[in-house]
Amino acid sequence: MVIKKDNLVSAHGGHSGEFCLHAKDTLEDIIKEYIKKGFYAVGITEHTPPISSKFMYDEERDAGLSVEDLNVRFEKYFEKLIFLKEKYKDKIKIYAGFETETHTGFENHIKGLVKKFKPDYFVGSLHHTNDVEIDHTKEKYDIALKLSGSRLKLYEDYFDLQNRMILALKPRVIGHLDIIRIFDEDYEENLKKVKHKILRNLETIKKTNSLVELNMRPVFKGGSEPFPCRFIRELIYEKKIPFIMSDDSHSVDSVGAKIEEGIELIEKEKGIIAYAL
Repeated sequence: MVIKKDNLVSAHGGHSGEFCLHAKDTLEDIIKEYIKKGFYAVGITEHTPPISSKFMYDEERDAGLSVEDLNVRFEKYFEKLIFLKEKYKDKIKIYAGFETETHTGFENHIKGLVKKFKPDYFVGSLHHTNDVEIDHTKEKYDIALKLSGSRLKLYEDYFDLQNRMILALKPRVIGHLDIIRIFDEDYEENLKKVKHKILRNLETIKKTNSLVELNMRPVFKGGSEPFPCRFIRELIYEKKIPFIMSDDSHSVDSVGAKIEEGIELIEKEKGIIAYAL
């Protein structure tokens, strides 16, 4: 299939080494790469700062950063993003946004950031369950698992928190919907056990008119499936909820990665794709 220029959009990405310790390259270089690759639009969605030091990532602590440092960094991120949005407006449509963290206190924290920065949109993501980060290391994932008490309960806790987040924040885009499976080899069987929770969340997504990102970063990193996996995609097709493409880029070399493959996948599976936010 021939991918048209008007099909090239990423709704979640643009993490850069300037504003994210696990990313590389400058934000401007990343945006220039989107332009070079023919994207007509991109949503830039850096992580929000934590509400307290309890929710700082190890990499941030190791770098000697404080919560105040991270708030200042986020302000600088948004200032630069608005500047670049204007600078490159004749070459690419840039949606200025961010990606949420979801843990104790998230509702007022994220709503406060929305009020202060007035983003074009934001991505509703979970990186925590039981207030423990689940997607960076298996060691932390296992701590969250222990707090839940069982694998099934961990999945239930994750999808319950996700539903609460969607209802509270009504994000335009739902980020890596099933990231809870990241360190689970038997994820398909476990997802089937919480199908009722997933279906409930999809109904919530439909009511809030949100889009589900097809996050291609796992494929870029060598995995076999994007987020969400085939089992959940089939449920999404039944609900007629649109997908929007996402590279979840963290560097120049991951800009646009696997986007065309994602478009082909959804079209082959007869799903719905949104090409604008």
